[in-house]
Amino acid sequence: MDNLLPELENDREVQMLYEEEGLVLEVTEAICEIMQKRNIKRSELARKLGVDKSYITQLLDGSSNMTLKTVSDVLFCLDSRAKIQIEPLINQMEEFVEPSESCENYYYPSLEGLASQKKYKIQDLLAA
Repeated sequence: MDNLLPELENDREVQMLYEEEGLVLEVTEAICEIMQKRNIKRSELARKLGVDKSYITQLLDGSSNMTLKTVSDVLFCLDSRAKIQIEPLINQMEEFVEPSESCENYYYPSLEGLASQKKYKIQDLLAA
C-alpha cells in the first residue's frame, strides 16, 4: 500500500472517480444529517417525494445515481436548498470523508468498479 498513493495521484481516471465519489458522499451526508437533526425517517421523506422507501435507501446509500434535480427535490422536501461552491483541485487525493453513522451503509459504486478494473482493493483506495 505504500506505493499505491503515488500511483493514484498520477491516474486521471482514479482522480475523477475519487472526485465523483467524494461529491456523492458529501451530498448524501448532508441529506442524512438534515434528516437526523429533524428526526425525519426515510419513509416520511419517501412519502413527501411520492416514491418508495427503497428508492430513498438507494439514494442515500450511494447505489442509485442522484441527479441535481433529485438533490433539489429531496432538499426541498426537507425544507432546505443546496449552495454550490466550486474550487480548483489542489491535492485531491489528500482527503476523503468517511460516511458518518447517519449514512453508515454508503456504497462506493465507482470505486468498486475501479477496484475490479485496476485490481485495487476498495479499502486501499479509501485509505489513500
